[in-house]
Amino acid sequence: MDNQRNLYDIFSSIQAIAESRNLLEKPKTNQLKCLCGSDSDVDAREESDINKEKLLEAEGIYIENTPRGSRFALCPACDLRNSCMCGGTTGYILYDRAYVVETKEGKMKYKSEDISPNSCSCMRPQILVHKLNKAGIPDKYIHADFNSFHFNHIKEAHIKEKLSKNIEKVSQFCAKLVQEIKQHQKKYFVTLFGPVGSGKTLLATAALKMLITNENMSGKFVDFQYLLSELRSEYDDHKTGENILNELRHVDVLLIDEFGKGRNDKEWQLEKLDDLVNYRYNAQKTTFITTNYLPQNLKYQDKEIPYTRNKDIYSHDTPINETFWQQSLSERIGMRMYERILEVSEFIDFTNLPSYRKFLGRDFLEMYSHS
Repeated sequence: MDNQRNLYDIFSSIQAIAESRNLLEKPKTNQLKCLCGSDSDVDAREESDINKEKLLEAEGIYIENTPRGSRFALCPACDLRNSCMCGGTTGYILYDRAYVVETKEGKMKYKSEDISPNSCSCMRPQILVHKLNKAGIPDKYIHADFNSFHFNHIKEAHIKEKLSKNIEKVSQFCAKLVQEIKQHQKKYFVTLFGPVGSGKTLLATAALKMLITNENMSGKFVDFQYLLSELRSEYDDHKTGENILNELRHVDVLLIDEFGKGRNDKEWQLEKLDDLVNYRYNAQKTTFITTNYLPQNLKYQDKEIPYTRNKDIYSHDTPINETFWQQSLSERIGMRMYERILEVSEFIDFTNLPSYRKFLGRDFLEMYSHS
C-alpha cells in the first residue's frame, strides 16, 4: 500500500509538472523595435474609454508602407506569436494530461495524452490583419479613423458643428449596430451625400475599419466607377460578373464609394447593381454609400456650384461638367434602387461643408506664389 501511495505521489507530481508547463511565464523575446506605437499595457488600454480608436495599436497592428502600397501588418515587437503558447505556428494549444491507470494485473501504469486543441491568443491579431487587408481600403484612406478630421478649413462655427454631428452620428451607428441588428431595427444602410472633398469617404472608411476591428466583421471597400468597369470587362468576356458580385453580396459590411458616378447607361449594368443593392436590402446587410448625388427634393445651393464663364455675352454661365449638380440620386440610379436605399438608410448630410482638398490646394498654390 505504501508503495502504491508513493507511486501515486510520483505520478501526481508528474501530473502537476505537465499541467504547470502550460502556465509557465512567457519566454522573453529579443528586444525588437515597436512599430505600432504601443507603449503601455495592452489590457489597460482595452479597458479605457478611448479604445475604439486605439484598438489596432492594442492588438499590435500598424500600417506598413511597401513598394506595392500600404497594408496592415503585425508589429514585430508586439506580435503575440513571439511569446504565445503555440509558438506562432499552429494557432492552437495542445494541453498534456498525465494520469495513472490500473492494469488488469492490478499494477499501476502511467499514461499521458493530448487534450483537444484550444484556440491560441495569437490568432486574433492575425485574423484581424487578414480581414483589414482583404477589405481593400485605398492607401489614401488606410489611416482613417474618427479622429482623422480637420476643422481648420472651416471658419463658421455652425458648419464645424454640422461636421462634428455627422461624425458622431456615424460613430454611434457603428457602436449600436450589433445590438440593433439583434432587435431587427430598420436602419442598416448609411448614405453620406454632399459635395466633393467634404469628408464623406474618410468618415465611411473610419466606420468600416471600426466595425472590422471592434465587431470582428468582414468588410469591403469598392469604388462605384471601378465596379462598373469590372462588370463591363466581365460582360465583354461573355461572363456574368458573378465572381465579382458574390463577395459584395455576402460581406458583412460593404462600402460603395462615389455611388452613381461614371457611365452607367447600359441597362444590364443597372440590373446588376440593383441586384446587389436588393440582396443586401433583403438580407439586412450593413452598407455604407457615399455619393455626390442628393436625395429627391434637395438641391445644391448656387454658392456650392462652380460655374464656367462663357465668352458669349448672350449665354449664361454653366455649371462645371458634373451631372450631380443638376441630377438627383433617384434620377441617376432609378427609383427601384433609390426607394430601397431611402427606406433603410440613415442619411448623413454633407451639403454646405467646404472642400478640404480645395483648402490644401489653395495652401499649396499660395506657398509657391510667394516663392
